Amino acid sequence: MILYDEFIKIAKNFNKELDIIPVLYGSLGLEKVTGVKFSPQDIDILVPLTFLEEKWNIFKSQIEQLGYELIDLHG
Repeated sequence: MILYDEFIKIAKNFNKELDIIPVLYGSLGLEKVTGVKFSPQDIDILVPLTFLEEKWNIFKSQIEQLGYELIDLHG
């Protein structure tokens, strides 16, 4: 379960560096809870709203340090 392992890596980083506990949801989260194969193609993560409204630059920087590119579709 490569995507779930990647979520754990991201979650540990967010917890350590941003002091938040992200929530896994979407098809990957549902697959993990139910044991039913949904063949997820991405990782859907919920984070506190403050990181999207007030701390976007901090959040974006942390994501990029993990090797991801975060694009603000609203900005």
